[in-house]
Amino acid sequence: MSRRRNDSNPSIVGTVFGIIFALAILGAGGYALYLAMTGEQPEFLRPIFAPETLEEPVVEEPTLAPKPFADYSWDELGQISDLITAAADSDAAYAVAHEFGLVGDDGRITTDTLLTQLDDGTIVDVHLVGILHDDRADGSGKAGLTFMAGIMAQQPMEPTASVEGGWRDSQLRGWLGSTGIDLLPDDLAKELVIVTKTSNNFGGWRYDRMDERAIEDFISTTDDSLWLFAAHEVCGDCAWMVGEYGAGYMMGTSDRYDAIVNAEGTQYEAFWQAGITNEGDISGLLAMRDKGAASAWWYRTPHPVLGRDGEPELFYQVMASGHPFSVAQADAIGGVVVGFCI
Repeated sequence: MSRRRNDSNPSIVGTVFGIIFALAILGAGGYALYLAMTGEQPEFLRPIFAPETLEEPVVEEPTLAPKPFADYSWDELGQISDLITAAADSDAAYAVAHEFGLVGDDGRITTDTLLTQLDDGTIVDVHLVGILHDDRADGSGKAGLTFMAGIMAQQPMEPTASVEGGWRDSQLRGWLGSTGIDLLPDDLAKELVIVTKTSNNFGGWRYDRMDERAIEDFISTTDDSLWLFAAHEVCGDCAWMVGEYGAGYMMGTSDRYDAIVNAEGTQYEAFWQAGITNEGDISGLLAMRDKGAASAWWYRTPHPVLGRDGEPELFYQVMASGHPFSVAQADAIGGVVVGFCI
């Protein structure tokens, strides 16, 4: 009896399965290589391999809320300043400042301080001194908030004892516009608003030529991010020349010298509310310390009295005790107390 022949060839079947398996391995490797190179799935495979789609979580924007002055960030104060600038009028601006605790129920600016650390490790007290006080240099209205930062460095006004060019041409102004700004923490520096400051930028003059010039000839403006305070911005009306030398001094021009000093801006709210005058500071706000030691600090206001070489060489200062009137040679070292707006 004959046996049935088996037509299946095991070698052919094995080869077929081997080819299929190799193709599968090659395909998987190619897919892995595609993913590694592109980070994406092939379009025709996405419906198969795409993970379950999840909705993006909704991130709530933080709400600007009132808090103690010392606890505000510079970003938050910048937002408040923008709201104040956008207010319809001064009353509305003060209402915004009151809402966020910058102004009390009595309408007076807070006397609290905010501590800020500079990039060199120096810690300065920052006071709010003005609301809608300074003009933005771009002509877009008033800056919302003006601040005073305590002594950030010790610097001369000028490399030599000269007041020529006043604040505009002073070495210290150049220092503040470069090194001074670099010392600020980034979160503060990015909030700074450039404002226009009025100063005696003529600087030096001789009393025997005083009658040849109008007061306006001495006064001009600069655009600044950081600046020194003028004597009139701190003390209000000054009568230092008349008070010290009498109305008849320097051919009767003492009152005109005082008028030039008083043309440098207007007194900030925080200073008049503290009772600061050209005769004294009962509040102690002007008494500054640098690394624990009492220090005098500069105004940007030139002093008119002639120096040793027959030319003006002095700038006004605040005494180390906090008394608002003193003078120093322009090349002397003094504390740098700055104003700035956001």
